[in-house]
Amino acid sequence: MQQVLAANRLIRLAAYAMRASQAVYVNFAGRLDEARTIAFLAPVLRKVRGSPTTLQHLLGASTLPRAAVSGALRRMLRPRGPVVRRADVAAPHATLVRGLAAGTLTAAPPKRPGTGLPTDAGAVQQLPPPPPVPTMPPGLAWLLAHAWLVIALLLAALVVLGLLTGLWMLALLLAVAGTAVVLALGALARRRLAEIATAEEAATAATAPAAIVRPADVAEAVRLAPARDAFRFVERDPVVPPDARPGTEVVTDVDATSTSPNAVRFTRVTTVTATRAGVDTVEARAFRTAATALERRLAIATIPEVARPTFDLAVARDKLRAAVEPLRAFPRRVAAGVRLVFDPAWLLQAEHLVPAMAYPDFDDPMYEKLRDLSSELLLPNLELIPPNSITLLETNPPFIEAYLAGLNYEFGKELLWREYPTDRRGSYFRQFWDVRGILAEPAGESAASASERGKDIAPLDTWLPDSALGSHRNPRRPPGEQLVLTVRGDLLKKYPNTLIYAQKAHPAPSPATLTGDPVLDAVIVPVASDADVAREIRFPVFKASVDPDIRFFGFDLTVEQARGADDPRTDADDWGYFFIIQQLPGEPRFGMDVTFTPDDDPATPLTWNDLAWTLFPDGHRFVDTTVLPQGFVPAGPGESLSQWGSDSARMATILFQSPVMIAVHAREMLAGEP
Repeated sequence: MQQVLAANRLIRLAAYAMRASQAVYVNFAGRLDEARTIAFLAPVLRKVRGSPTTLQHLLGASTLPRAAVSGALRRMLRPRGPVVRRADVAAPHATLVRGLAAGTLTAAPPKRPGTGLPTDAGAVQQLPPPPPVPTMPPGLAWLLAHAWLVIALLLAALVVLGLLTGLWMLALLLAVAGTAVVLALGALARRRLAEIATAEEAATAATAPAAIVRPADVAEAVRLAPARDAFRFVERDPVVPPDARPGTEVVTDVDATSTSPNAVRFTRVTTVTATRAGVDTVEARAFRTAATALERRLAIATIPEVARPTFDLAVARDKLRAAVEPLRAFPRRVAAGVRLVFDPAWLLQAEHLVPAMAYPDFDDPMYEKLRDLSSELLLPNLELIPPNSITLLETNPPFIEAYLAGLNYEFGKELLWREYPTDRRGSYFRQFWDVRGILAEPAGESAASASERGKDIAPLDTWLPDSALGSHRNPRRPPGEQLVLTVRGDLLKKYPNTLIYAQKAHPAPSPATLTGDPVLDAVIVPVASDADVAREIRFPVFKASVDPDIRFFGFDLTVEQARGADDPRTDADDWGYFFIIQQLPGEPRFGMDVTFTPDDDPATPLTWNDLAWTLFPDGHRFVDTTVLPQGFVPAGPGESLSQWGSDSARMATILFQSPVMIAVHAREMLAGEP
């Protein structure tokens, strides 16, 4: 009760806030353009999914910086602020956001090196011009391209000369000499081409930016250079002349730019610290460290600029509006904290954001309350049912519906008086009969569905005003009256696990034995599969009891279905149903019948199962293996009177009571029915 009241309070507050927020949303936020919507709803960008990340992440990766939609910039560019009054632009903030999102505006120009800073291109321009590239004489180039053609023509000409003059020796000498000349010229041309290619590569390398050695490569080369044990450090006009220390040699010389008396003179100081062979001098180590540090500083490269995509303001606006629209946002928030059992998604619709009108649903069989008041209210003249008898009754749907309708009406008044949060449309009691332990639940069926399947009437708020009592059966149950098998006696008290069901009747298999009586000619056939059980057998769908010895079992059968056709002849006709009371197999019992009742057919042989106490002398109250039954000779398969008292196993077999089954056709119990 307290949880329902707390949930209703939350729902009422959320509904009030939703309507107030919806008015603000429609009159203000809903009228903003794309740029103003993004700026106004910037705080929720990190909570709204884009595709596939959040809008906050998409904004940070786009051309629109996050600072453009920040609160600080919005305050700076407020419509009546000093910045906007000086700017000759209408709506400067919206214009700025649109331009940045489209990529037509940038927060700052692209970063370029200053005019006074050295660049790779400037260094290339300061390089000396490359050496001239040698050229190939035109004739030599043609000869290189057609050397084998020249040799072939020369040989052909010499062959013709030999044929005409007969001077074959001369022709041969000329052929050898000509071939050698052509090959020599070809080798000269190829060498010339190699020189030209080398010169072109040198010229290209000298003018390309790659000709400048990268600082990182220089630093690595200096670090890996071999040790210098004779390295000298030379300075010109040092600001602080070095001091000679033990092991350090300092040599000072005076140099001049020329021999003229007016020449510029400077001091050259050479410092070297002797060390062992293969080890850097002190000056070499200092130079190596300084050069490496310098080149590493020069090797610091700028981060390459990443191409940023534009930011789609229209898509972002639509997603933001869908996320913050009060008619969607508030129901989602309430549904996260209030869960309705019948439909968890019910509160996701704005029109359903109303206080929960819950009502209790009782599965208790209400016939018990009526029976406890008086059994005459449940079934008048109940005491007229004979003891140790079975009979068929019929349910009274109008009475059941009238009783449950009045019960629900009075209980609704009680809930209203106690201020229970209900709209009085609830059906608190819809269960008249007891279905506990009767209805089997199909695999995978929920508890709520199983409970609904056992209800006797439809919800009262679905009853039409002009409908008649008795017409409001649960849609999941068959309409109309139902047969109720009534058993009175001590049988079910002594054997509470007795199996009771109805099974279809069939004609006897031998037509010659038919008598024309539907009851005597009807038999039951064995069932061997689940399909046969579903087709042939009906189990009870509800039960009831009246102490001390009356039990009711309801079946989804009508009187017509149970009785069958009036004059059935073939198996295609309706032979009705047998109602069967069967001892549950698997519960062995041992003993004898109270009275000896042989089969009506004298030809039927006696068996140990027919043994009774009346076959022994009067006064016997226990089994005496020395006393044989009188006038009883078992003739069943493998049975003989000599087995009596032979051993305990034989006695257990003799006294074993086979399970009992009683089948009574419905026509016998409906003999007086029209």
